[in-house]
Amino acid sequence: MKYPSLLLVALVSLLLSIPSGASATRYTMTFGINAEVKTTPSVYVEGGYRARAVNSGDGYNHFDFLANADVNLGIHTTYNAEEVIFDHFGVGFDLVSLDIESFWGAAAITSSTGIMRTLSRVETILFDSAWQNITSFTIKTTSPHSGLSIDNIVFENPPTIPTPEPSTLLLLGAGLIGLAGYGRRRMSKQV
Repeated sequence: MKYPSLLLVALVSLLLSIPSGASATRYTMTFGINAEVKTTPSVYVEGGYRARAVNSGDGYNHFDFLANADVNLGIHTTYNAEEVIFDHFGVGFDLVSLDIESFWGAAAITSSTGIMRTLSRVETILFDSAWQNITSFTIKTTSPHSGLSIDNIVFENPPTIPTPEPSTLLLLGAGLIGLAGYGRRRMSKQV
């Protein structure tokens, strides 16, 4: 073979342009020592995920961090419904599960896509594919004198498929053009 280096360049550039397999990453929000922002009682950030308390009318728009066996987030109301909005700063994610540590009254969880689930007891909730690729979800008490405490919210970032860099594609293109030229030259010598 007269041009082995050209073939090697083409092969290497082809391998570099193939995206590697990406995997999803999970994060569990524990409302504990991993808090990144806990400076205001109405915003909590951990692991890049944010919880924001929203005042729904009775002036109560902050969290209670309850110290049970571990730390969890308490949401309760006296008169009107209260809500907490969870998001990933506009980035889509999958909601995998959450633990309801204590519960009284009535509450619901609603996704950014409009899927709603009524919360009714202490349990670990496992979410199905309808809760994938959402940008936020809201937990809201739905009657006076209701409340719940939640812990261990498991989020999963959908895998991202890396895009080849322009220089890699340029290298691949140059290698393919070189191979085409080599093949053409070889064919013309045989004729």
